[in-house]
Amino acid sequence: MSFGGNEAHRDTARLIEQKNPQWIVLWGVYSHQFVAFPTFRTPPGTVLCSRNPKALAAGMRQIETAFSPRAEPEGDADADPRR
Repeated sequence: MSFGGNEAHRDTARLIEQKNPQWIVLWGVYSHQFVAFPTFRTPPGTVLCSRNPKALAAGMRQIETAFSPRAEPEGDADADPRR
């Protein structure tokens, strides 16, 4: 049974989460917003909310860019460069 499109919104939240494995994404039944929680290190209380899934995804990209760990240099950092 679907109340006000909640099932469709839950499906959208699952799809967003599948495409963004570093996030937990839910549909807020009472808030009528998508809510995203990062599973990587961010400042305490970092949560994104939006009624628009595209806007939510854009915000998620911004948070990932701001707080993602720097890429590791290629190769073994402990390797002797003379070898």
